Amino acid sequence: MSELAALPRQLAETANILLTTGDAVIGASPKDVVWTHRKVTLWRYRSATRRHPVPVLLIFALINRPDIFDLRPGNSFVEHLLAEGYDVFLLDWGVPDDEDADMGLANYVCDEIPWAVREALHASGQRELSIIGWCIGATLSAMYAALEPEDTPLRNLVLLTMPVDTGVSLYTTWVGRDSFDVDQVADAFTAVPGGLVDIANKMMKPVANFVTTYRKLFDSVRAGTANRAAYQSMAKWWRTTRRSLQRPTGSGSPGCTRRIGSSGGT
Repeated sequence: MSELAALPRQLAETANILLTTGDAVIGASPKDVVWTHRKVTLWRYRSATRRHPVPVLLIFALINRPDIFDLRPGNSFVEHLLAEGYDVFLLDWGVPDDEDADMGLANYVCDEIPWAVREALHASGQRELSIIGWCIGATLSAMYAALEPEDTPLRNLVLLTMPVDTGVSLYTTWVGRDSFDVDQVADAFTAVPGGLVDIANKMMKPVANFVTTYRKLFDSVRAGTANRAAYQSMAKWWRTTRRSLQRPTGSGSPGCTRRIGSSGGT
Protein backbone atom coordinates (compact mmCIF):
# COMPACT_ATOMS: atom_id res chain seq x y z
CA MET A 1 0.00 0.00 0.00
CA SER A 2 2.84 2.39 0.80
CA GLU A 3 4.28 1.95 -2.70
CA LEU A 4 0.88 2.60 -4.24
CA ALA A 5 0.42 5.72 -2.12
CA ALA A 6 3.82 7.04 -3.24
CA LEU A 7 3.04 6.50 -6.92
CA PRO A 8 1.32 9.88 -7.58
CA ARG A 9 4.25 11.77 -6.04
CA GLN A 10 6.75 9.74 -8.05
CA LEU A 11 4.86 10.30 -11.27
CA ALA A 12 4.65 14.03 -10.55
CA GLU A 13 8.38 14.23 -9.83
CA THR A 14 9.22 12.34 -13.03
CA ALA A 15 6.94 14.63 -15.04
CA ASN A 16 8.52 17.68 -13.43
CA ILE A 17 12.01 16.52 -14.39
CA LEU A 18 10.91 15.95 -17.98
CA LEU A 19 8.94 19.19 -18.33
CA THR A 20 11.67 21.41 -16.85
CA THR A 21 14.52 19.92 -18.86
CA GLY A 22 14.64 23.05 -20.98
CA ASP A 23 15.73 25.05 -17.91
CA ALA A 24 18.95 23.06 -17.54
CA VAL A 25 22.17 25.06 -17.94
CA ILE A 26 24.56 23.64 -20.54
CA GLY A 27 27.57 25.08 -22.33
CA ALA A 28 27.91 27.80 -19.69
CA SER A 29 31.67 28.38 -19.56
CA PRO A 30 32.39 31.99 -20.66
CA LYS A 31 33.94 32.28 -24.11
CA ASP A 32 34.62 34.87 -26.80
CA VAL A 33 34.35 34.82 -30.57
CA VAL A 34 37.76 34.72 -32.27
CA TRP A 35 36.76 34.21 -35.89
CA THR A 36 33.71 33.48 -38.04
CA HIS A 37 33.16 32.31 -41.60
CA ARG A 38 29.67 31.72 -42.90
CA LYS A 39 28.02 29.61 -40.15
CA VAL A 40 31.32 28.47 -38.60
CA THR A 41 32.58 30.11 -35.39
CA LEU A 42 35.85 29.75 -33.53
CA TRP A 43 35.47 30.35 -29.78
CA ARG A 44 38.12 30.87 -27.12
CA TYR A 45 37.26 30.10 -23.50
CA ARG A 46 38.16 32.73 -20.98
CA SER A 47 40.86 31.87 -18.46
CA ALA A 48 43.25 33.71 -16.18
CA THR A 49 45.35 30.61 -15.47
CA ARG A 50 46.76 29.61 -18.87
CA ARG A 51 50.18 28.09 -18.30
CA HIS A 52 50.64 25.48 -21.05
CA PRO A 53 52.16 26.90 -24.25
CA VAL A 54 50.31 24.56 -26.64
CA PRO A 55 46.63 25.52 -27.04
CA VAL A 56 43.87 22.93 -27.49
CA LEU A 57 41.32 23.06 -30.31
CA LEU A 58 38.11 21.07 -29.78
CA ILE A 59 36.26 19.81 -32.87
CA PHE A 60 32.92 18.04 -32.60
CA ALA A 61 30.40 16.52 -35.02
CA LEU A 62 28.51 18.31 -37.78
CA ILE A 63 25.02 17.44 -36.50
CA ASN A 64 25.31 17.42 -32.72
CA ARG A 65 25.85 20.56 -30.69
CA PRO A 66 29.39 20.92 -29.27
CA ASP A 67 27.96 21.75 -25.83
CA ILE A 68 28.77 18.16 -24.84
CA PHE A 69 32.35 19.36 -24.31
CA ASP A 70 31.00 21.80 -21.70
CA LEU A 71 27.91 19.92 -20.55
CA ARG A 72 27.15 21.50 -17.18
CA PRO A 73 28.95 23.31 -14.34
CA GLY A 74 30.90 20.77 -12.33
CA ASN A 75 30.71 18.17 -15.08
CA SER A 76 32.54 19.78 -17.98
CA PHE A 77 35.56 18.69 -20.00
CA VAL A 78 36.20 22.33 -20.85
CA GLU A 79 36.21 23.23 -17.16
CA HIS A 80 38.76 20.48 -16.53
CA LEU A 81 41.08 21.67 -19.30
CA LEU A 82 40.87 25.27 -18.10
CA ALA A 83 41.58 24.20 -14.51
CA GLU A 84 44.66 22.35 -15.76
CA GLY A 85 45.93 25.56 -17.36
CA TYR A 86 45.20 24.93 -21.03
CA ASP A 87 44.27 27.56 -23.58
CA VAL A 88 41.05 26.08 -25.01
CA PHE A 89 39.42 26.86 -28.37
CA LEU A 90 36.20 25.40 -29.79
CA LEU A 91 35.29 25.08 -33.47
CA ASP A 92 31.49 25.34 -33.77
CA TRP A 93 30.05 24.39 -37.17
CA GLY A 94 26.90 26.42 -36.56
CA VAL A 95 23.51 25.63 -38.12
CA PRO A 96 23.77 25.41 -41.92
CA ASP A 97 20.72 26.02 -44.08
CA ASP A 98 19.77 26.19 -47.75
CA GLU A 99 22.24 28.97 -48.52
CA ASP A 100 25.06 26.63 -47.48
CA ALA A 101 24.12 23.92 -49.97
CA ASP A 102 27.46 24.36 -51.74
CA MET A 103 29.35 23.33 -48.62
CA GLY A 104 30.79 19.81 -48.57
CA LEU A 105 33.25 17.79 -46.53
CA ALA A 106 36.13 19.20 -48.58
CA ASN A 107 35.19 22.70 -47.39
CA TYR A 108 35.32 21.63 -43.76
CA VAL A 109 38.54 19.65 -44.03
CA CYS A 110 40.46 21.85 -46.44
CA ASP A 111 39.12 25.30 -45.57
CA GLU A 112 37.39 25.68 -42.22
CA ILE A 113 39.73 23.59 -40.06
CA PRO A 114 42.96 25.08 -41.49
CA TRP A 115 41.54 28.59 -41.14
CA ALA A 116 40.46 27.88 -37.54
CA VAL A 117 43.93 26.50 -36.76
CA ARG A 118 45.48 29.63 -38.25
CA GLU A 119 43.26 31.93 -36.18
CA ALA A 120 43.75 29.95 -32.96
CA LEU A 121 47.52 30.17 -33.36
CA HIS A 122 47.29 33.88 -34.09
CA ALA A 123 45.11 34.53 -31.03
CA SER A 124 47.30 32.46 -28.72
CA GLY A 125 50.61 33.70 -30.13
CA GLN A 126 51.84 30.11 -30.49
CA ARG A 127 53.24 28.11 -33.40
CA GLU A 128 51.71 24.71 -32.53
CA LEU A 129 48.45 23.39 -31.15
CA SER A 130 46.70 20.15 -30.22
CA ILE A 131 43.40 19.01 -31.72
CA ILE A 132 40.84 16.89 -29.89
CA GLY A 133 38.28 15.51 -32.34
CA TRP A 134 35.16 13.67 -31.23
CA CYS A 135 32.75 11.57 -33.33
CA ILE A 136 32.55 12.93 -36.90
CA GLY A 137 34.75 15.76 -35.62
CA ALA A 138 37.44 13.12 -35.09
CA THR A 139 37.05 11.90 -38.66
CA LEU A 140 37.36 15.44 -40.05
CA SER A 141 40.37 16.08 -37.80
CA ALA A 142 42.08 12.89 -38.99
CA MET A 143 41.47 13.85 -42.63
CA TYR A 144 42.91 17.31 -41.97
CA ALA A 145 45.97 15.83 -40.26
CA ALA A 146 46.55 13.36 -43.10
CA LEU A 147 46.53 16.16 -45.67
CA GLU A 148 48.81 18.51 -43.76
CA PRO A 149 52.44 18.95 -44.92
CA GLU A 150 55.44 17.93 -42.85
CA ASP A 151 55.74 21.38 -41.27
CA THR A 152 52.22 21.15 -39.86
CA PRO A 153 51.42 23.22 -36.75
CA LEU A 154 49.62 20.17 -35.34
CA ARG A 155 51.52 19.06 -32.22
CA ASN A 156 49.11 16.41 -30.93
CA LEU A 157 46.00 14.73 -32.35
CA VAL A 158 43.48 13.05 -30.05
CA LEU A 159 40.60 11.15 -31.68
CA LEU A 160 37.57 10.02 -29.67
CA THR A 161 34.94 7.52 -30.93
CA MET A 162 35.96 8.14 -34.54
CA PRO A 163 33.75 6.45 -37.18
CA VAL A 164 36.07 4.57 -39.52
CA ASP A 165 34.47 1.40 -40.88
CA THR A 166 30.83 2.10 -41.75
CA GLY A 167 30.44 -1.34 -43.30
CA VAL A 168 29.26 -2.80 -39.99
CA SER A 169 26.78 0.01 -39.30
CA LEU A 170 23.02 -0.42 -39.49
CA TYR A 171 23.08 2.70 -41.65
CA THR A 172 24.79 0.65 -44.35
CA THR A 173 21.86 -1.76 -44.36
CA TRP A 174 19.46 1.15 -44.74
CA VAL A 175 21.21 3.42 -47.23
CA GLY A 176 24.01 1.31 -48.69
CA ARG A 177 21.80 -0.70 -51.00
CA ASP A 178 21.63 0.15 -54.71
CA SER A 179 17.94 1.04 -54.48
CA PHE A 180 18.64 3.96 -52.14
CA ASP A 181 18.96 7.11 -54.26
CA VAL A 182 21.28 9.50 -52.45
CA ASP A 183 20.97 12.13 -55.17
CA GLN A 184 17.20 12.15 -54.84
CA VAL A 185 17.47 12.86 -51.13
CA ALA A 186 20.05 15.59 -51.74
CA ASP A 187 17.85 17.18 -54.38
CA ALA A 188 14.78 17.06 -52.15
CA PHE A 189 16.63 18.56 -49.18
CA THR A 190 19.19 21.19 -50.13
CA ALA A 191 20.12 21.12 -46.47
CA VAL A 192 19.06 17.80 -44.96
CA PRO A 193 17.03 18.47 -41.78
CA GLY A 194 18.91 17.34 -38.73
CA GLY A 195 15.63 16.00 -37.37
CA LEU A 196 15.68 13.27 -40.02
CA VAL A 197 19.13 12.19 -38.91
CA ASP A 198 18.02 12.38 -35.27
CA ILE A 199 15.04 10.10 -35.88
CA ALA A 200 17.20 7.70 -37.88
CA ASN A 201 19.69 7.52 -35.02
CA LYS A 202 16.94 6.78 -32.52
CA MET A 203 15.36 4.13 -34.77
CA MET A 204 18.58 2.15 -34.61
CA LYS A 205 17.56 1.33 -31.02
CA PRO A 206 13.91 2.36 -30.81
CA VAL A 207 13.03 0.61 -27.56
CA ALA A 208 16.05 1.99 -25.74
CA ASN A 209 15.54 5.52 -27.05
CA PHE A 210 11.76 5.83 -26.84
CA VAL A 211 10.96 3.63 -23.82
CA THR A 212 13.91 2.49 -21.74
CA THR A 213 15.30 6.00 -21.17
CA TYR A 214 12.09 7.15 -19.51
CA ARG A 215 11.58 3.90 -17.63
CA LYS A 216 15.07 4.19 -16.11
CA LEU A 217 14.33 7.77 -15.06
CA PHE A 218 11.10 6.69 -13.36
CA ASP A 219 12.87 3.76 -11.67
CA SER A 220 15.53 6.13 -10.30
CA VAL A 221 12.82 8.45 -8.97
CA ARG A 222 11.14 5.53 -7.22
CA ALA A 223 14.48 4.46 -5.73
CA GLY A 224 15.30 7.99 -4.61
CA THR A 225 18.48 8.07 -6.70
CA ALA A 226 17.38 10.35 -9.54
CA ASN A 227 20.04 12.89 -10.48
CA ARG A 228 17.98 15.77 -11.89
CA ALA A 229 20.95 17.86 -13.05
CA ALA A 230 22.67 14.96 -14.80
CA TYR A 231 19.55 13.75 -16.58
CA GLN A 232 18.34 17.17 -17.66
CA SER A 233 21.68 18.38 -19.00
CA MET A 234 22.12 15.28 -21.19
CA ALA A 235 18.48 15.33 -22.27
CA LYS A 236 18.64 19.01 -23.22
CA TRP A 237 21.85 18.50 -25.17
CA TRP A 238 20.31 15.54 -27.00
CA ARG A 239 17.18 17.51 -27.86
CA THR A 240 19.17 20.41 -29.29
CA THR A 241 21.05 18.23 -31.78
CA ARG A 242 18.48 18.81 -34.53
CA ARG A 243 20.35 20.99 -36.92
CA SER A 244 20.70 20.84 -40.68
CA LEU A 245 23.34 18.81 -42.44
CA GLN A 246 24.36 19.72 -45.96
CA ARG A 247 24.77 17.16 -48.68
CA PRO A 248 28.08 15.27 -48.23
CA THR A 249 29.45 16.66 -51.48
CA GLY A 250 29.19 20.20 -52.78
CA SER A 251 31.46 22.65 -54.51
CA GLY A 252 34.25 21.77 -52.15
CA SER A 253 37.79 23.03 -52.47
CA PRO A 254 39.62 21.95 -55.62
CA GLY A 255 42.80 20.05 -54.93
CA CYS A 256 42.09 18.98 -51.39
CA THR A 257 45.67 17.89 -50.90
CA ARG A 258 46.93 21.43 -51.20
CA ARG A 259 47.70 23.41 -48.10
CA ILE A 260 45.18 26.20 -47.62
CA GLY A 261 46.48 29.20 -45.78
CA SER A 262 44.65 32.01 -47.53
CA SER A 263 42.32 34.26 -45.62
CA GLY A 264 38.67 33.50 -45.10
CA GLY A 265 36.03 34.86 -42.80
CA THR A 266 36.26 37.84 -40.54
